[in-house]
Amino acid sequence: MIQTVTGPVDPQESGDILIHEHIVCVSPTFSRVFGEGWFPREKVIAAAAQLTRLKEKHGVGVFVDATPPCLGRDVRLLEAVSQRSGVRIVASSGLYYYPEFGLEYLAPEVFANYFAAECADGIEGTLICPGILKCAAEGDGSLTGVEVMARVQKLTGLPLFAHSQSSRDTGCAMLDIFERCGADLDRIVIGHAGDSGTADYARKLLRRGCQVSIDRLYRSGVECKAAILAELIAEGYEDRLFLSHDFTCYPLEACERAHPERNPAESDGLSCIHEEVVPALRNHGVTETQIRKLLHDNPRRLLCHSFR
Repeated sequence: MIQTVTGPVDPQESGDILIHEHIVCVSPTFSRVFGEGWFPREKVIAAAAQLTRLKEKHGVGVFVDATPPCLGRDVRLLEAVSQRSGVRIVASSGLYYYPEFGLEYLAPEVFANYFAAECADGIEGTLICPGILKCAAEGDGSLTGVEVMARVQKLTGLPLFAHSQSSRDTGCAMLDIFERCGADLDRIVIGHAGDSGTADYARKLLRRGCQVSIDRLYRSGVECKAAILAELIAEGYEDRLFLSHDFTCYPLEACERAHPERNPAESDGLSCIHEEVVPALRNHGVTETQIRKLLHDNPRRLLCHSFR
């Protein structure tokens, strides 16, 4: 089964799956302190119209929200968006920036137990459990958070999406930690693997046994990443590749005091893959069966989990 904010879903009913998106990414501090004056809840929920169109036009049934707590995860909000749109949403547990104040003094194995507990028992007093984990390595930042989530992956068996920076080769540094901690590399997706502009970075990661996501796919500049995908598929990696936008449905710049006139509900950014990337892949000779693997078979296999 695939764990979502509205309960487990049969993978046979998932439709296409977007593996790394966001409903909203915000400062949890600003959200707590300024509330509706910062991000009006109803306006964010109204942005669910994007997901409704995505389901009706392109058959997307599952949307992975890759927003950990430090980027403003709100599972009750995700639940409301899912109920309004009809698209099932997978919530994330984990870290992005590390450390937050004081956390550098906490041993990774202790810290990991907190995340493992919410994976088993539910998030913030709800019965909603995460369906995926998240970590990140950016520049010269601390990798302790990566170790924490590597330990959580081993404890829970959940899949893990790892934000990487191709220009600094952080995916390889994370894989070193995952291997040392005994995480299951077959359950790990290294993200942003197409940002280098060539297939070299993704290929280097794939050779180590993980999976990779070619994402940050927007309405312009898709050809380069489509070519990377086609090259990797031709080399036999089609079972370990994922596609997503890394799109934020209600972006920070739409907050009330920035551009209150904006209406994120009208955005069509989530359609870029089906309307631009998929045709580009066909032009490169990628078959319909291979495209189905990228958008359906591979993410379905990754997200299926026998709950512990």
